[in-house]
Amino acid sequence: MRRHVITPAAKEDIREISAWLSQNYGSESARRFRQNFHAKVKLLTRTPGIGQRRDDIAANVRITLLDAYAVIYHVTDNQLTILQIVHQSRDLTAVLRPFHN
Repeated sequence: MRRHVITPAAKEDIREISAWLSQNYGSESARRFRQNFHAKVKLLTRTPGIGQRRDDIAANVRITLLDAYAVIYHVTDNQLTILQIVHQSRDLTAVLRPFHN
């Protein structure tokens, strides 16, 4: 079974998104986001191909949506790595540029 890893950058994104949601919409909204994120990670671990391929950025990079956010991840045979979580309104090409090899 494929294992999953959440990068420090992605963990920071989760903290920032949760704090923003809590401040603007309440702690329940932040809790729901974290719960939905963890459910999405489980789903991606089982079926990583559901996200949109972004090989133009880096090999095996994909993007899937979670509420108003894009979850950016890398897939290998043995591992799913959550790279970053960003709001859909951001320029994803600019956000993904650092992952280009």
